[in-house]
Amino acid sequence: MLADDALATETPTKIGLESTRTGIAVEAAAKIDVPVYMCLGARDVSPDPHAEPGFFRACTDFTLHILPRSGHCQNFASTRHLMWDRMHSWARSIAA
Repeated sequence: MLADDALATETPTKIGLESTRTGIAVEAAAKIDVPVYMCLGARDVSPDPHAEPGFFRACTDFTLHILPRSGHCQNFASTRHLMWDRMHSWARSIAA
């Protein structure tokens, strides 16, 4: 067994197909009533990143961070340290 395969899991076909549809989490997002930090890459999968906060109707503290020079996998971006610093600051601010 290859090391890359050691933690591999199968993704059910239905989940894979559903994840390509826009709006699949809108109902669930509307119920989230805790602070949310959302980081999207400058070139990410959301068709309208600035519309995302509007789906979190019960959330009274929503932070949208659009990471420059990043795609969907922000932890691989050369600017990832900006996200990590921002998350750290955000977490400290809501814990205060």
